[in-house]
Amino acid sequence: MELSFELASTSRLPKWIELPESYERNQFKLKIDYYLNSSGGEAIFNLLDEKGKTLKVVKGSILRKPLTLKKQLEGYSKGYPKFQIITINGITDVIEHKKMESKFYMADDSDVLKEFGVNQDDGHNPK
Repeated sequence: MELSFELASTSRLPKWIELPESYERNQFKLKIDYYLNSSGGEAIFNLLDEKGKTLKVVKGSILRKPLTLKKQLEGYSKGYPKFQIITINGITDVIEHKKMESKFYMADDSDVLKEFGVNQDDGHNPK
């Protein structure tokens, strides 16, 4: 494992993660571990309950290095935010790293998704 992050409590879930029926959003943690190599790598998502018990594990391929926007956004450190496009079971979603921290977010900004060629409605068809 090279990098590990936890989904921020204020962020939505990735499109390919569903909570078990008996759980609410505040009763779990979602962690991502990146395993990187020269051609991309793998992202492993672990959905954990409040006690740290693994409820679900989902794996996806990373095909590129982290992406940045063509135009630097105000209020962010140079080189941030960074994004990873990940497809799991045919569904694409975009991970956002807003700054150098242990949290990650799911990108929802329609301009960001459009720049990366990700369809906001269903997560399919990245460029």
